[in-house]
Amino acid sequence: MKLDETSELPNRLAGPGCGTLTNPGNPNHYIKTECLAFPGANRWGNLGRNTLIGPGVSKLDVSVFKNNRIRRVSENFNAQFRAEFFNILNHANFASPTDNSTVFDQSGKLISSAGLITSTQTTSRQIQFAVKIIW
Repeated sequence: MKLDETSELPNRLAGPGCGTLTNPGNPNHYIKTECLAFPGANRWGNLGRNTLIGPGVSKLDVSVFKNNRIRRVSENFNAQFRAEFFNILNHANFASPTDNSTVFDQSGKLISSAGLITSTQTTSRQIQFAVKIIW
């Protein structure tokens, strides 16, 4: 989180609703900009380093397979049927708002896109089926 291109930090405000600086699950307003204030020209704010935590990642992959031994072909011949599910819960894993981490411009005005999440970290649910031949 930076104030402008010189990486000055804003002031953190204490008040109702400002216990945390993030709105989990809200990609349009992830950073609570109402809990931050412009520190003034040529001044450093009191926002600590690594104060904001990103949205995090939650992903579940599942694989199911069935072995079918076929003795007529050979002693070790196996036809394995597989089903693989990636991100089976189809959970949206939002990326950190690093492209929109500037909160104030150099004159102290709030930037409207501050805290906006514009992408995800992982793909949507993907399913694949396969047959694996082992001999």
